[in-house]
Amino acid sequence: MDVKEITEIVELVSQLYAEKFDIERDANWFILKLQEEVGELIQSYLMLIGKARTKGKSAEEIQIEFRKEVADVFCHVLLLANFYGVDLEKEMDAKWLSRRKELRLNWQRETAPASSSALTNAANSHASDKEALEEQEERDQR
Repeated sequence: MDVKEITEIVELVSQLYAEKFDIERDANWFILKLQEEVGELIQSYLMLIGKARTKGKSAEEIQIEFRKEVADVFCHVLLLANFYGVDLEKEMDAKWLSRRKELRLNWQRETAPASSSALTNAANSHASDKEALEEQEERDQR
């Protein structure tokens, strides 16, 4: 399943939820509901790490709740993006996935044997990688 398919399903579930509980899903609802879910995630995380009362829940129940809250936050991010017409796949590609080449090159440098020619090549490669990254960051800021 891809992001668009998941979003369509989450959207339908959210619409049913809103109808059942007579909730108007307006711009405020989308952002505030996300904030509510982030708060619940933080609460379950604090339980998970022993920084909040467990409310009588077992360690396994807390783990399960934490995973569910992560999913809730993810789904509400999808809903918010969908409401505002944000193409998450496009935006993730531009902001995150476009960095794959840089990461791959950095990983290769870290794992390559250190010969003098390899070090020279790595230094030259690093300089051009850095220039490419700076150009990408400038494009992102525009």
